[in-house]
Amino acid sequence: MIRSAGWILWKDITLELRGRELLLPAGVFGLVIAMLYGFAFDPSKSGLHGMFPGLLWLGIFFASFLAVGRAFSIEADSAQQLLLAPIDRGALFVAKLALNVLLTLVLAAVMTPAFTVLLQTALPAEVGTFLVIEALGLVGFAAAGTAMGALAAQTRLRELLLPVLLLPFTSPLLLGVVSATSALYGPTPAAASSWIGLIAIFDVIFIVVPALLFEFLTEV
Repeated sequence: MIRSAGWILWKDITLELRGRELLLPAGVFGLVIAMLYGFAFDPSKSGLHGMFPGLLWLGIFFASFLAVGRAFSIEADSAQQLLLAPIDRGALFVAKLALNVLLTLVLAAVMTPAFTVLLQTALPAEVGTFLVIEALGLVGFAAAGTAMGALAAQTRLRELLLPVLLLPFTSPLLLGVVSATSALYGPTPAAASSWIGLIAIFDVIFIVVPALLFEFLTEV
């Protein structure tokens, strides 16, 4: 299974490097969101400091919709129809999950500095904890997006259906990452640890449950 997953991941990365159909549109959309936030809000106001975690995570999640949603469209639009190939569906899930994690991490690496510059808000003093929160949040979002992307890819309206399916499932995760990031900007940064544990639980659920049900999701 590992070998098959590695082959699929390498194929997707190669296609992305050639066509730039996943990361480039999502990255541009994310930067546009950051610019709109910069124009819409006055960075000199102190209240914006407390809004920064919510604005940042909403921007990352919305931009990630484009990248995650297209991950399975590669197979649905291709003539090979990888979903019909005689390979372990678990390998397909692992490969798509790894691809979505890479895409969301790259998006976050681009958008986070852009948000700090345009909104004139520095990262919290506990940068290491912030990076842990960001990594855990993106892994959970990528896992949920992989499952919902597999389900939506079987429909004609997959671009419209994916946000409808994904937003309710990732709302608890979004609440967790925003609350954890906000705690780092507050007077008691240690309060973020409880939220980090909750985010980790979300990640386990979003990875284990779709992995067990993935074959069913691809057959719907």
